[in-house]
Amino acid sequence: MSKKNELFLACGYVASGKTTVANALASAIGLEIIRTDDIRKELFPEGIDYNLIDLGNSESVEKIESWIKNNPRADFQQVLNPLTALKNEAYVKIIDKYAPKIKEQKAEVYDKAFAKLGSLLAAGKSVLFDATFSSANMRERAYQTAIESGVEKIYIIQVVCAEAIVMARLANRRSGKQKTTSNARQMEVFRKVKNEFDASRIKNDNNPELKIVRIMYDTGTHTVKQFGEEDETTKTIKVVLTDLSKQYAAVTR
Repeated sequence: MSKKNELFLACGYVASGKTTVANALASAIGLEIIRTDDIRKELFPEGIDYNLIDLGNSESVEKIESWIKNNPRADFQQVLNPLTALKNEAYVKIIDKYAPKIKEQKAEVYDKAFAKLGSLLAAGKSVLFDATFSSANMRERAYQTAIESGVEKIYIIQVVCAEAIVMARLANRRSGKQKTTSNARQMEVFRKVKNEFDASRIKNDNNPELKIVRIMYDTGTHTVKQFGEEDETTKTIKVVLTDLSKQYAAVTR
């Protein structure tokens, strides 16, 4: 009897180390990867270079507005996220004005990601979906897509770490020391995602048509906790995480 295809969700806070973990798992197990950060870059490749804009200058608002108008494929996460750390009223107005664009772009990114997920699962592939999955509704969408494709079990790898570690990682992103496709570089973004994720109470996720196994991995302390039944796949996941911990003193995203 052939082995059924499986779905893995790599989820967690901003700068938790999720993508490092996802890459290790996909390589070791042989999984197709769907990554929302990559899809967003494909759909909205244009980003503003704030090194060329003096954000303390009164003309900066006009420069940002002008750039947005001249770049129809602007990535609004990349444009707006750096402004969240600034308490200037003019920047708050820009964020409020274009915040709906982030929602529109997020919907487009996830629509494409889930379409790809459905196609891969229907083709019998095992897939690792790398996204924050901070919303319970978004996780339920993944569960339903899996059910429609005949998947019977989902493995959630929830990646976490202490806020101080996230702060250091985001500082490295802002300085350019750490390269990433993620636009999250400010602690305000991390806290917003963390609050949404915590409120969604992933530990309560349940679907009568699926078996859900959750493994929590702390990339700061390298501790592993399992919630749900153990099988050969969970054993493999824990071996990969143990090897990752041995290779890196601190896992970075």
